[in-house]
Amino acid sequence: MSVRPLRILAVVPSLGVGGAERVLTTLSEIWVASGHTVLIATLGDEPNAAFVPPAAVEVVALRVAGDSSGVWQGISNNLRRVGAISTLIAEWRPSVAVGFTTHASILTAFAAAHQGVPCVVTERNFPPSNPIGAVWSTLRRVAYRRATIIAMQTERAAAWARKEWDAERVVVVPNPLTGDLLREPHSDGRSKTIVFLGRLAPVKRPLDAITTFAESTLAPWRLQIVGDGPLRDAGHALAVSLGVADRIDWLGVRSDVGDLLRASAIALFTSSTEGFPNGLLEAMAAGCAVVSTDCPAGPAELLLDGECGLLAPVGEPAMLGSAIRSLIEDPGFRTRLGQSARARALDFAPIVVGQQWEDVLQRAVP
Repeated sequence: MSVRPLRILAVVPSLGVGGAERVLTTLSEIWVASGHTVLIATLGDEPNAAFVPPAAVEVVALRVAGDSSGVWQGISNNLRRVGAISTLIAEWRPSVAVGFTTHASILTAFAAAHQGVPCVVTERNFPPSNPIGAVWSTLRRVAYRRATIIAMQTERAAAWARKEWDAERVVVVPNPLTGDLLREPHSDGRSKTIVFLGRLAPVKRPLDAITTFAESTLAPWRLQIVGDGPLRDAGHALAVSLGVADRIDWLGVRSDVGDLLRASAIALFTSSTEGFPNGLLEAMAAGCAVVSTDCPAGPAELLLDGECGLLAPVGEPAMLGSAIRSLIEDPGFRTRLGQSARARALDFAPIVVGQQWEDVLQRAVP
């Protein structure tokens, strides 16, 4: 089916390491393939981009990022940012402007309204779990009233947004799978490896993953921790104290995550909150049996309330451990759960999510 070609301006803080940046890069590939013209504007200087869009996508650095030392400087800096985006809109004349991340969305909404251009704003986190301060909250409340469409990643986040703004302008568009995780082969559930994928930061609760592993497994089962962050040293110390240091592999940040997931049997996620759990979706696509906390927002929606993975409350390693043991003790169940997860992941294939985005963009433009 042919689509109306659009000029799409996407505004993002940077193209550095991050979920929003990776998703935008994937979406820009889809948009260009659909016949759209795409310009990505970054707020920063972009000396070292972690994600490179297709050659057909123009990238411009607005060079207006940076911290503010006080309220008045913050106001001045934000006016400068809105002005820079507004000027770009006036010069490039997009059909629609799209903001990626909260702050970029707020600034883009004000600039697009000033230029009379349709705007789609997106939240990449679950807002109730990610406070942005009184000033930014007020700005968001006002800015999103001017947005054409408010795109949230999960139904739970959308329910929150519908209480704040016009419900008919709120839509749910999940993240697409990135990379080649849907290709064969996938995990057959036979390995004796559990993988934890995520930043080693408090919100991901990696220490719970180590405790869960220690309480639920025996040799030859191993835990691979993929990621890095401020809790790495604490994790090492905990592993030693629990007597499992020799069964944990600390792999750091890796570029071969897909291969690691395919070689694992179980994927463990222990977050206290999520915006959209990209790592969990990747594990599902790889065919891992997934055990996750039932945190807001995302895991339960992806796993269909336990049909495609096992859920346990946040901060309960004993219950997570019980779920892990049920998978270890029943290889058939482990394999079936991995197959169900992989089938569910097809709902987030780029072609599927790309069509959802296409519907949103076409709806936004008169």
